[in-house]
Parts: sequence; C-alpha cells; structure tokens
Amino acid sequence: MKQKRAAVQTIQCPKCKAEIPLTDALTRQIEESVRHDFELQLAKKDDEAKAALKAKDAKYKKQFEADRARLGREAEKTVGLELRDLKAEIAEKDKRLEVANKNELELRKQARELEQRKKNLELEFQRKIDEERQKIGGEAKK
Repeated sequence: MKQKRAAVQTIQCPKCKAEIPLTDALTRQIEESVRHDFELQLAKKDDEAKAALKAKDAKYKKQFEADRARLGREAEKTVGLELRDLKAEIAEKDKRLEVANKNELELRKQARELEQRKKNLELEFQRKIDEERQKIGGEAKK
C-alpha cells in the first residue's frame, strides 16, 4: 500500500499499478483497521512479555527458596558444630571448676585441722608446763 500526502490521497493497485483516489471514509476505515491490528499485536506482545516475566519471576523465586534452604542447612551445620564445641568447652570448664572447688574445700579443711591441732598442742604444752610448775612448786615447799 502506497500513500501520498497531497490534496487527495491515493493507493496503487498491486496488479495494474494504477493510482486510485481514496475518500476520507475509506481512509478512516483503513486507518482504524490498521490501528486495531496494531493494538491487537501490541496487546499480544504485552501479554507474552507479562507471561515471560511471570515465568522468570517464578523461576527466580524457586531458586531463591532453594538457595535459602541450602544456606540455612549450611548455617545450621556450622552453628550446630560451634554450639556443640562450646557446650563441650563449658562442660570441661565446669569439671575443672568442680575439681578446683573440691581441692579448695579440702585445703580449707586441712588448714582448720592444723589450726585445731596447733591450739590443742599449745593447750597440752601449757598444761604440762603448769603441771611441771606445780611439781616444782610442791617439791620446793617440801
């Protein structure tokens, strides 16, 4: 279809190549037909683009969820391992603390026993000294 912009629009016959003048009504019909076809094509392309976008969105969401799950498992493994290690370390420190506390209690008990023995020895020593003084004092009076 060949259009010329002049006072009168014409089209050229595909067979005989003759110029045929167009009236405004015919021109409007052709324009509306072309516009309608163009809008249909545009709507079809728009729908295809939306469908493709939706498909890609679904694909990326699925991949995102898979990656999230994988990373979650990896993080859980790592954190789980660290947690077990920390629990083992705490248990070991608790055992050492318990042993240290028992040792301290034993040492305090021994210190009290030694202090008590020392007091008993001093008391016994004082008794013997007093006994000896009495003997010496009694012999001196005789």
